[in-house]
Amino acid sequence: MKIPSVSKLYQDAAETFKRFPFVILFSILGSVTMISLIEWEPSGDTFLSKATMVFALGISFLLSLTLRSETLNLSKGKNLLIQAAGIAFLVGYYLYLPIKISESDATRYALFALGFHFLVSFAAFMSIEDDHQKNIDAFWRFNKLFFLRILTSVLFSGVLFIGLAVAIFAFDKLFNVDIDGKIYPQLFFFIVGVFNTWFFLSGIPQNISFFYEEEIYPKALKIFTQFVLLPLVSVYVVILYLYMGKIIFQWTLPYGWVSYLILCFSIAGILSLLLIYPIRNYQENRWIRIFSHSFYIALLPLIVLLFVAILTRLFEYGVTEKRYFVFVLACWLAFISIYFLLSKTKNIKLIPISLFILCFGTSFGPWGAFSVSQRSQTTRLENLLVKNNILVNGKIVPVKEQQPSNADVGNISSIVDFLADRHQIKSLQDWFDTNLDSITTKESYTQSTDIMKLMGMKYLPYYREYSDNEMKQYFNYNFEKTNVTKVTGYDYFVDLSMYRIKDNNNNYEFRDSVFTYQLDSSNTLSLSLLKEPCMMSVKFNGEEISLYNFSPMIDTLKKDGISSMLPREKGIIRINNNKVDVIININVIGGYHEGNKSILNSLNGDMFVTLKK
Repeated sequence: MKIPSVSKLYQDAAETFKRFPFVILFSILGSVTMISLIEWEPSGDTFLSKATMVFALGISFLLSLTLRSETLNLSKGKNLLIQAAGIAFLVGYYLYLPIKISESDATRYALFALGFHFLVSFAAFMSIEDDHQKNIDAFWRFNKLFFLRILTSVLFSGVLFIGLAVAIFAFDKLFNVDIDGKIYPQLFFFIVGVFNTWFFLSGIPQNISFFYEEEIYPKALKIFTQFVLLPLVSVYVVILYLYMGKIIFQWTLPYGWVSYLILCFSIAGILSLLLIYPIRNYQENRWIRIFSHSFYIALLPLIVLLFVAILTRLFEYGVTEKRYFVFVLACWLAFISIYFLLSKTKNIKLIPISLFILCFGTSFGPWGAFSVSQRSQTTRLENLLVKNNILVNGKIVPVKEQQPSNADVGNISSIVDFLADRHQIKSLQDWFDTNLDSITTKESYTQSTDIMKLMGMKYLPYYREYSDNEMKQYFNYNFEKTNVTKVTGYDYFVDLSMYRIKDNNNNYEFRDSVFTYQLDSSNTLSLSLLKEPCMMSVKFNGEEISLYNFSPMIDTLKKDGISSMLPREKGIIRINNNKVDVIININVIGGYHEGNKSILNSLNGDMFVTLKK
């Protein structure tokens, strides 16, 4: 293998820049803004954050425009005009983004970024060729090359970063230069933004006809798919069918997380079939066609299970962005499965094209994820307020005496949180006589608290979505911690970290867990958080010396309300008898309130032990 000269490397780099000037320029500018963000460490979101997001978005978007222009053999002037239109779109998106990025803005940005990556995969193959199958095969070869270029670029960039980082570290330690640690993340983003992008682009053939030529299918790829991916897919099929049999036998609703499992399994299966697509028609590979057909048939019952799982959550708790996307993907899976079962052409370009349409179609408009979610949660909030006579004739009537049930207050808090996180509190203005402008300028947590106060209710910040009988208000109380603790007069110090482990038979319940500390060769101290009542069992050498009740402490903290940091003295407990003296300084204590009782799940702190003679 001939090692390329420096002049040849320079020439290749120059040709790549000439071919993709705006893509490389955006990658360089994105690196510069990211490096600046690391250097200056601005508090909160700034224009640099917005610029970095847009520059990163522009890499895949402008690349897809360039590939499309090359496919159409457009003149240099027309190509520049298209690139200018693309840059104008990105500038408009920059101006649209607020300085403070909300969760909705971040999600929409992720959809745009994902959509533009799908666009790159098919931008050069949108025209219908005389030989339809030849076009599809060329599309597959193009994406195979992209996939391999990504792996190669990541490998080269990773080796370069590690090598330079080790060199900087060695130089720092050997010569006592005292190099700022910021240089490492800055080096990383420089390599990713400049070297990685430039190197990746240099390997893309300029002539699209290159992909219409026959080639030998990579043997390593076939082995990986045949002996790794497909067996894994088969294992997931068996697991999910066993689970489906279990819920049918027990006649219970599926857990919500099964939706993600089915989606991941389906995506892995479709990816596996795409990787071996070109060799499906070979005589010796008839099993691939059989497996592919069987896979999509096997998907159909699982898709039904997916719809049951997500619709259950939608009907019970309304629409959120996550549930919206799960439902949309379930519909997409059903469409793709039926298409590949019934279609004779089985055009694999349909997969990225349909996903591209979904990314942009769900990101805006009254049908989009954000509008639908907001309407759903606002309607749900309205129904809860009307039910508890808090919203009467379209106006809020604050609660004065009888508070709604904990479940309803928790649900209301959760929905207000949802709206505050998305900067949508102002949408409730018509219900209030008080102007909400002063509230909407605060942090989302404070907005939720203030809105709940206007309604005459106490905000429940650690609420989780359960029914009335299972409603749990989770808490985490944090106590002040000093940097220096006097230990004179104690025999032992223990860094205490206790937690109860989830019960295997119930995702929401925890079993008791015993933590034993060997003080010396003859003495042990065991502590265990008990479920009911709010107790901690303390045993010394196997003999129970205390059954400490946390209820008074937790009840007081709950009554006082949750603050960011509680006074040190409120988190000190002492257990003293004729054998041992134990003092525990609590740093964090966590659990949940269920009705009138409190359950402890975790305790973290410092324990000091004195043995009595």
